[in-house]
Amino acid sequence: NIGDHIIKFNSICKKYKILKYSIFGVEPHLPSIKRLKTRLKKINYKLINKSLGDKKGKVNFFIEKKNVISGRNSVFKHFYLDKFVKIEQTTI
Repeated sequence: NIGDHIIKFNSICKKYKILKYSIFGVEPHLPSIKRLKTRLKKINYKLINKSLGDKKGKVNFFIEKKNVISGRNSVFKHFYLDKFVKIEQTTI
């Protein structure tokens, strides 16, 4: 489902002829970013290449080794997430 919400909001804006709009996506993990950029080539959106959290700085991002673009990847450690990478996190 990488990018589904961006596609949905874009289609809603077109359906209702909303001319001025901004769509934001948040994705901290490079393999998922690559998939997003491939999938959303024709859509105008802004990508925040960080995770969102309660503090700024580098954090551990836990991923599945077998499926690195899984939607289950998280900044929270779960028993099924067997690897991690360091990513940049920001706040809103």
